[in-house]
Amino acid sequence: MKYWKNGFYDEYQEGSVEITDEYYNQLLAGQSAGLLIAESKKGCPILVVHEASIEEIRAQKLDELRLFDSSEAVNQFSINGVLGWLNKSTRVGLMNSINIEKEAGRSETSIWIGDT
Repeated sequence: MKYWKNGFYDEYQEGSVEITDEYYNQLLAGQSAGLLIAESKKGCPILVVHEASIEEIRAQKLDELRLFDSSEAVNQFSINGVLGWLNKSTRVGLMNSINIEKEAGRSETSIWIGDT
């Protein structure tokens, strides 16, 4: 037998709830599968699905956006049939260089993509 009182114990704690070893193992298996062990209104341990907070969802979405922004699905381009991809710092540097050339009155520039 095990005991629950905001955690598992091998020995009785004042105010703890007795649970079987079988139920204890089910709880641990559920936790390993991604469920959370919470406490019911009666003080018994139960398995629940984690409900993400708005901050957790926000952080996850920002991570997804960062991954997408650095993927080839974005920032890929083609010049005269030559495919290229530039990371953010290179794009920013290129944009600054082009602006400097525009201010100097140039209407054309050269961009190297790999060896081309």
